[in-house]
Amino acid sequence: MEKEKLPKSFIRQANVNAEIEKLQQQVDGVNRAIKVFISEDLPVDLEFLGQHAQTQEAFSAWVAAQEDAYTRSLGFLPRKERERIHSSFTELASRVESARNTIGVFLSGAKFPIKQGLDGSISYDWEKARGVIEKKNTYTFTVEDKEYFQVLSDAREALNRITQWEQEHTYAPIARVFSNVGRLLAADFSAGWFQANIGRRIGKSSAAALKMIREQEED
Repeated sequence: MEKEKLPKSFIRQANVNAEIEKLQQQVDGVNRAIKVFISEDLPVDLEFLGQHAQTQEAFSAWVAAQEDAYTRSLGFLPRKERERIHSSFTELASRVESARNTIGVFLSGAKFPIKQGLDGSISYDWEKARGVIEKKNTYTFTVEDKEYFQVLSDAREALNRITQWEQEHTYAPIARVFSNVGRLLAADFSAGWFQANIGRRIGKSSAAALKMIREQEED
């Protein structure tokens, strides 16, 4: 039977999926906010959002400029009408502030290129985002990792030979004495198990950490 071999590297797919899901939640949230802007007939193109929606100060300044331009275009206005118009613009800014904040947080914290659809919805460039995330979550096996895997593989084969001999000669299984190691190497151990645990439950450690483990076992 050919021995199982490790690949050069592997991607921690669970981590990738978790990060992609988190990004998707951000995209869903910002698109709900954009729908609020659209419902108020506010611009939602990326240029406008980047210039005027990233901070409350920028948006308030834009709203004030629009109010000023509008009232100037009307010429003379009675005071009450001017106050009504001011209230209308102020209430608009208040209604969309939560949505504006969501958009601002998204744009300010975006770690990947952003795309925008014809309907105004925005999303990350998923191909580029996934590429970066997969690269970050790629584990490349070291020479020592491969040596360690071989040692464990050899140990597993030895335990399997012991089990087979015990069965053939009706001996009580010694794995009962070493139940954890026996179960691990005789049943659970594989390249997949090694990939899932290297750098976490097993792998390179420090002398201080190993000393602490030994002291805990002695206690």
